[in-house]
Amino acid sequence: MQINVIEYFEKGAALKCADKVAVVEQNRQFTFREIERFAKNCAALILQRTSATRQPIPVFLPKSAGNIVADLGILYSGNDQLKQCSSRTATFVIEVEIPATGNLRNFNHP
Repeated sequence: MQINVIEYFEKGAALKCADKVAVVEQNRQFTFREIERFAKNCAALILQRTSATRQPIPVFLPKSAGNIVADLGILYSGNDQLKQCSSRTATFVIEVEIPATGNLRNFNHP
């Protein structure tokens, strides 16, 4: 029995369908394995910028592959997603960009 979203993701699609397409965005597509890798990289960046856990982290992204990566990355970091909040209340900002090369990059913060 899965107890949380991450466990459900890892024991489900990320394990059983790792090389299948998870997200199609315009002319690009990403597998479950890529989404998992990007999300773990995002989690590492979150943890580099804050020692907080179990805290809400705001996401300011349009519906996209980056939004999925950010949501999973927040969960991997031990925090919670906060969908509606003012950008003034954010303690840090991470810009999520998934380039065509497949490497998660660019993590600007104020």
